[in-house]
Amino acid sequence: MEILSRRHRKLSLFPRALMKSSSENRWRNRKQLSKLATKLACITDCPEQACESRTALFHIPELLGVIFELCLPENDLPTDSPLAPPVLFTHVCRMWRQVAIATPRLWAGIRMLCFPSVPSRTIADRHLGVLTNWLARSGACPISLKLRYLGGSKSDFRSISMILAAILPHAKRWRHLDITAPLPCLVPILQLLGKNTPFLETCRFTITSGNMYSELEDLVFDRQNRLAFRMNALPLDLTLAPSLQSLILKTDAHTDVVCAGLPPTLRSLSLNNIDLLPGGPPGLNLSFQCKNLRTLVLQTSMSVSFMRMLGAAFPQLEDACFNVKHEVYTETPMDIARNVTAFPRLHTLTLRAVSSSGEADLRTLGIFLDVLYLPALVQLSLIISFALEAQWPHLAHNLARSRPPLAKLSIEGMCLSEDVVLNILREVPHLVSLKLCVRLTDRGLEELTLPETQLKVDNQNTGNAIARVCPYLARLDIPIASPCSSDAVIAMLLSRRSSGLTECRLVLSEPGCIEQIECCEDIKRYVVEGLRLDLRRF
Repeated sequence: MEILSRRHRKLSLFPRALMKSSSENRWRNRKQLSKLATKLACITDCPEQACESRTALFHIPELLGVIFELCLPENDLPTDSPLAPPVLFTHVCRMWRQVAIATPRLWAGIRMLCFPSVPSRTIADRHLGVLTNWLARSGACPISLKLRYLGGSKSDFRSISMILAAILPHAKRWRHLDITAPLPCLVPILQLLGKNTPFLETCRFTITSGNMYSELEDLVFDRQNRLAFRMNALPLDLTLAPSLQSLILKTDAHTDVVCAGLPPTLRSLSLNNIDLLPGGPPGLNLSFQCKNLRTLVLQTSMSVSFMRMLGAAFPQLEDACFNVKHEVYTETPMDIARNVTAFPRLHTLTLRAVSSSGEADLRTLGIFLDVLYLPALVQLSLIISFALEAQWPHLAHNLARSRPPLAKLSIEGMCLSEDVVLNILREVPHLVSLKLCVRLTDRGLEELTLPETQLKVDNQNTGNAIARVCPYLARLDIPIASPCSSDAVIAMLLSRRSSGLTECRLVLSEPGCIEQIECCEDIKRYVVEGLRLDLRRF
């Protein structure tokens, strides 16, 4: 009876695990549970056999294996901790151990971390033993691996290479890979990508350089004339990875990618701190097309011609983030006029141009906006280092040419003149969220103030021009001081009371302005109705 009571206490933990299980796991095991229902009914038909039914429950390995699977972590891969599933199940009793070891799906994923380095051969041997046993128990199941090894010395590199070598024979079963390791340790894995990896769906590699500068290719000066190391070029051939959907590559030292091709199934590509040079090696050859790619993140040196190649290679692109650098720009104005690049399906775009030269970054950003045609753009974010610019017409010209249904606009790092901002806002009548740096005066707030009949006129005569800018604005964020009066702010806010403005943040420089706004009875009622108003003093 004591043994049964201990087992009953262990079994009482399962309902909580079942409640936490994901819908995917429940759907996967629904058929198995329905098959086991008949066996359970035979056990629990007679109330007087309740004690015997508890004992018989432990003699249904299929049901016990299903319950074990539902106890696995939902949002991360399991570890080799003896206090957590699945290793915990092997320490309860002989029956549980046999069932756990005989259930391959319990061992189809593992997360192993070792920071900041591998301090001893003993720990390396233990990690190797755990990983080897785990992979053996997973049987023929597709496997998911999350391994973190930074490394900082030659001995660390040898130990890490020894550990990672254990997963090489199982390349046919790779499904999700998330590995952080030095480049020499990752080379054998990178060489296997796309070669007989039929189940591989996601890859994330964070490549560390450590202190092993002998493994780096060149000691060079970067574009800011700073001393930098460049790692050996990464060879990749992913053409024969039939299931690959996501690829993320990160490095802590500049490097190049030599890629023979991308699989047609790829939907997300992210390359950070990697220079992509079009044409032959070293670099990324974009002569191929990846028509299913939806998300692209590039932190690289980009030119107008390279942007044009991206438009041709990824025609279905929907979400993009580009980090551009002003030093790489060499095109003439005639080249810019010829190389207009269209992304017909792109709805979310982030352009970053951050360096030690703010005005040059602003010019570079303008050049890229001059060559882009974005008819489907819904969300746009522009980020540069701080710059003051009186006239910057590039964004307004791009919006006038593309006519996108832009709903969200965020501009960080540049302080635009009021006229430039108003020209931009006149081109985006459906804007819902706006964040930018501009010193608004009463004239600017008057443009943002809707007439009482504005919405009625717009709804009745959709062909008429909108008298004021952004009539559907729901969120307004102006994070720098504006020399406007309290009356102008109150008039603007109250005019948008019925148009859907729910959040407003303003920084006001006029003394006593905030107090007068907060004392207005209509503003108080507006706040009670749900307006989130954030007024700050300069």
